[in-house]
Amino acid sequence: MQMPMTIAEVLEQYRTNCSALAGAVVATQDGLVLGATDSFAGDTPAAAATSLWVHLQQDLSMIRSTTVGEALLWAEPGVWYLCPLAHHHLLLAYSESPDHAGALRLAGHVAAQQLARMVSSV
Repeated sequence: MQMPMTIAEVLEQYRTNCSALAGAVVATQDGLVLGATDSFAGDTPAAAATSLWVHLQQDLSMIRSTTVGEALLWAEPGVWYLCPLAHHHLLLAYSESPDHAGALRLAGHVAAQQLARMVSSV
């Protein structure tokens, strides 16, 4: 199998590896879109990914000094996966089916590794 060459191809492979994927976005640390599935097009998902990441770090650190490595968040009716990439970029993905949280995370981890190499080279 040929390795994906673009962010769009990585996100398409993510959808192939996790059929329950409803949407995904790759965002900069400033909340700008580097790539997204059709359902996560526009600035809002990228801005939400950045805001969520910053607040998770800050809010959990009020309880105990911590560095979040990745996050799975269950929210009616689905589950969210949030993962840091190189240079403070982020991957945010969503599945409408909480039963597929494991697949969302596993396929997301694979996508994050590919994306991290891409964003490191820009």
